[in-house]
Amino acid sequence: MTGHALSAGAARRLPETEHETLRLLARRRATSGVTHIMGASAIHEVAAGWETAILADDPAVRRVENSFALEDALMDTGVDTIFIPACAAITLTVARRVCARHGMGKTVFYEGGKNE
Repeated sequence: MTGHALSAGAARRLPETEHETLRLLARRRATSGVTHIMGASAIHEVAAGWETAILADDPAVRRVENSFALEDALMDTGVDTIFIPACAAITLTVARRVCARHGMGKTVFYEGGKNE
């Protein structure tokens, strides 16, 4: 085999299932929009759609519905990614303020559609 075989490291980085592929695509599309860097975290504004449905279903993503849950997720060392759905009782302004207070870098997806 010359040139066509994947190394063991490259094979581990490839998605193994369709769900993993969809999660990767959803994250890529969700991070391509408006981004706010607050503290050590990045808040990505995401329009409601298939991307947010995939993010909300991802077991590696913590879904939060209020500012207290957002604080907990930001302090949890086991959480890297947070999703704030449109139905949450958190405005973008509040999410930005809470993230700005925390030094642990997290990726936060904020589903748009709420007026400030």
